[in-house]
Amino acid sequence: MEGRKVGSLGADGQNVEFGAVINTHMENESADICRVEMVNRHFMGFGPACIFADVAISCLCDIRVFKGGRSVNAKSIMELLALCACPGDYLTIEAEGPGADEAIKKLSALITNSYGIR
Repeated sequence: MEGRKVGSLGADGQNVEFGAVINTHMENESADICRVEMVNRHFMGFGPACIFADVAISCLCDIRVFKGGRSVNAKSIMELLALCACPGDYLTIEAEGPGADEAIKKLSALITNSYGIR
């Protein structure tokens, strides 16, 4: 079984083990994934979900977001809202296809930088 590239961002926003390869039993063995802690004060309400989905839509790859065993399409505002992601939650972003690495970097940076909201 092949591994996949993963990354993780901690509470300090520092990249931890990005690009490491792990073995996994998830359905998609060729996707890039990153686990991100929602450390900012913003939950993923309508505004942040719109920003997140807009960036995801601009990417050519397929992107999913996971929280607590639930998986949603990162390009759907309604599905992102259904995650009810709050500060302190961990989200896993999975991308597969052209530009997956770049998509992971952009979306994880949005979360760790409060979606550009002050």
